[in-house]
Amino acid sequence: MEIESVREIIFTKDGNNLVGDGFTYTPSENCTSILYNQGLGLIPFDMKLPLHLFPQMKLMPLDEEQLGWTFGPGGFKPIQSAKIVYTPEVGDPVDAVVFYLWQKSVWNVVANPNEPPDWGVLQWSDQSNVFSVNGVQDCVYENKTDCANITQIFDLIYDENSYINKVPKYAPAEVKMVKTKTFHDLVKTKTFHDPETGYYVISQFNILGITADQSYRCDLTAFDQDGKEIISWKTEGLSFSPRPATIYSGQTNIKPDQVSTVKSSTVKCEVVPHLNLVIQMV
Repeated sequence: MEIESVREIIFTKDGNNLVGDGFTYTPSENCTSILYNQGLGLIPFDMKLPLHLFPQMKLMPLDEEQLGWTFGPGGFKPIQSAKIVYTPEVGDPVDAVVFYLWQKSVWNVVANPNEPPDWGVLQWSDQSNVFSVNGVQDCVYENKTDCANITQIFDLIYDENSYINKVPKYAPAEVKMVKTKTFHDLVKTKTFHDPETGYYVISQFNILGITADQSYRCDLTAFDQDGKEIISWKTEGLSFSPRPATIYSGQTNIKPDQVSTVKSSTVKCEVVPHLNLVIQMV
């Protein structure tokens, strides 16, 4: 259902600009160069597209039939998808841009560099998800104006500056310390044997409330018995599946004379809300 607004908007001229309804409109010598953000539905990115083409573009979901035709009947499909359909002045509509949000584990299977990229070209990824795009490469219209429009869209598809990342930011997570220990084969702990890489300090902890396939990053600090910092380091990764409430750890090299001084450590972690959960809340 389409709804037409009849609300009056009053514009005030300010020099060469028009100001109204909280926006400032500035003149442009080339109106076709103006870009505007297009949301991608349940995919947490915006794409900058030519404003003058918005009346001819429409964001639509990919139906199961199209996904099955593209990727086959198996389970290797994106968790979210969308497309920009361009309606020409002359001819039939075409899928100008296709967007995919993948689980990274699935992407690692389907993204075969030796085959045509039906799955799209990677634009962003983290520990658990991949955002990819695909689009028409050649003009499919005889009309010169439509060809120019398709070319203008294509020039933006693989430009990283065309996308605005709206993926939820890392948020603090509560951690529960398990233990801190030092180990090396020569210290007779026999916890780990790696004579080539030296001495380590390792902190083990639980990340409370973390779910499967969720990205995390942690800042760790080791202290001596007087509470003096010995060393700080970082660790990041993807939570374990199917048991995300397991023990996580971070380790780093220390000097041999520091082994006996390590008494405790602290861990501060942040996690990214699972994109599947965020998508369900939109």
